[in-house]
Amino acid sequence: MIPWDMLGAPADRLLVTTALAVLLATTAAAADDALGQAKTFFTAGAQAYDAGRFGAAVQAFQQAYALAPRPAILFSMAQAERKAWYVDKHGDDLKHALEHYHAYLSQVATGGRRGDAADALAELEPIASRMMPQELNAPPAVAAEAKTRMMVTCATAGARASLDGGADTEAPLIDDVKPGKHRVRVSADGYFDEERDAIAAAGSLAAIDVVLRARPALLSIQLGASAAVTVDGRPVGTTPLARPLELPAGAHVVTVTKNGYEAFSREVTLERGKSASLAPTLETTGQRTTAWVFFGAAGAGVLTGAAFTGVALVEQSNARTILGAQAVRNIPASDIGAYQSDVSARDRWRTVAIAGYGAGVGLAAIGAVLWIFDAPSVQPLPEAPPAPGEPPKKSAPVEMRLVPWVGPAGAGITFGGRM
Repeated sequence: MIPWDMLGAPADRLLVTTALAVLLATTAAAADDALGQAKTFFTAGAQAYDAGRFGAAVQAFQQAYALAPRPAILFSMAQAERKAWYVDKHGDDLKHALEHYHAYLSQVATGGRRGDAADALAELEPIASRMMPQELNAPPAVAAEAKTRMMVTCATAGARASLDGGADTEAPLIDDVKPGKHRVRVSADGYFDEERDAIAAAGSLAAIDVVLRARPALLSIQLGASAAVTVDGRPVGTTPLARPLELPAGAHVVTVTKNGYEAFSREVTLERGKSASLAPTLETTGQRTTAWVFFGAAGAGVLTGAAFTGVALVEQSNARTILGAQAVRNIPASDIGAYQSDVSARDRWRTVAIAGYGAGVGLAAIGAVLWIFDAPSVQPLPEAPPAPGEPPKKSAPVEMRLVPWVGPAGAGITFGGRM
């Protein structure tokens, strides 16, 4: 390695620095890849152990330990070898189990699974002491290391796996195969099927851990009117929806809102890959009904103003007729009195008409305010009761409403709330 201070040019130093960075990055990537493979082999070994395939579990733990030599994997390997000894009675499994239990105790000074390792040694060492050396050192008739195996694991409950188009079997799939390329297929209800290619090397274990993607649940909202739909507080569209909503399986709170109607909120529980339907019923709010009442009263006020306007115009026409007669001839005193009466009536009915129009406009304005500010108030769903020993949660909802009022002196609205 060339000392840093002997590099003559900055370009040389940059080249060495770049090469060192690439080397470190490559080393870190290789280490991460090895750890990922070790986890795959360990998962395969654990599932093989649970399935009672102890020889395959030993093989998987051996390959995991070769990639990541950690005490926990060593202990699992010893456990699988102990089980394999009881099933197959191969002395090689017993000898290796003893070696690996002792190795684990030497690596883990305190804690961990030391107690279990010590118990296993107390159980196996008397058995080994009674065996002849040739029995303990005799290799199995078919060495596990010489087998070419394919193991397919999947953490999804109820997963099924098949190899090279064969019949489905419950995961984990553990089978002896010929070296070469194989096709793996994994499926489960409510999940998308996954297919992978895997290559099995002669005398080794090919472990594949498949993660299935959950199929979404489909939720249809049966509502022809235009209303906003939110799921778990997130806007998802406006009815009528063009297609069902695709949602993750589980519980969701669906809320449908429309101005002038009470909010509809419902909790639904959806299953993977299955369809569900929801038909919300929107009920008109009391505020929207009151707005219609004010609009009706406003219309009545306008009609009243129009009617009295007509009466005022009639009185105006009568007064003009008298003025026209006065312009061409002398009129009696009674006509002058009638003229003054018509003008007075005209002014009186015109005032009443203006009051009717004013009342109509005012009532219409109140109705418009009630209409515009009639946004639905979403009430939270009841919460689950607290766990034993847990204090109940206190909620302080805030409600703001427009309250219309009508009295002898007029009408109006009051803006109020409750906290």
